Amino acid sequence: MDAGIPLVVGFVLVVVATLGFAASAVRAASPRARAPFLVVACAWLGVLALLAWRGVFDQLPPPAAGVPLLTLIILAQIVPGARRFCDRLPIPTLTYLHVVRSGVEFCLFGLAMAHLLSSDLTFAGSNYDIVVGFTAPMFGNLAFPGGRPARGPLIIWNLVALGFLVHVVAQVASAQPHVILTWPWIWLPGFVVPIVAGAHLITLRRLIAQKR
Repeated sequence: MDAGIPLVVGFVLVVVATLGFAASAVRAASPRARAPFLVVACAWLGVLALLAWRGVFDQLPPPAAGVPLLTLIILAQIVPGARRFCDRLPIPTLTYLHVVRSGVEFCLFGLAMAHLLSSDLTFAGSNYDIVVGFTAPMFGNLAFPGGRPARGPLIIWNLVALGFLVHVVAQVASAQPHVILTWPWIWLPGFVVPIVAGAHLITLRRLIAQKR
């Protein structure tokens, strides 16, 4: 059964929104880095689409598509120059970014309604990630009094939200729904999830380091 054009368009818009938030954060850290970032990110999205079209991911669990990008983000927290760049990414933007998770959850629910995905992987089952998407604007607006992050609430929120993400990824890895391995849905594990996870890791590292 086909997911339908409206659902596909909706998901593509979610991916574009994710790219937009990430590009905005990069631009705030370094205006000159925005264009190269967009080029590399769009190239990666193209690679994912091509690999999915050729069936490269068919024998792999869906989360495997995000390993290259997530590995790059983790390495950026270790390499001194890249870590300094990550330290300039605005925490408010990294927090607002998580609003895209609401869109993702509605798209997953649409896939379930089209019988392309188990409802257990949606907010109708044991996927609580939509809560993160709904609360992201609140923390983006209220957790930065005077321009300074409220470390305690943000650390707790990021840890809980990251836990929800890991839970969902583990569920998807176990269920291995084929639709996630096709275009455009491959962009979820290959791009959106690593960006979201990276935002958590960068934010937590900086908040914990500041607290120390």
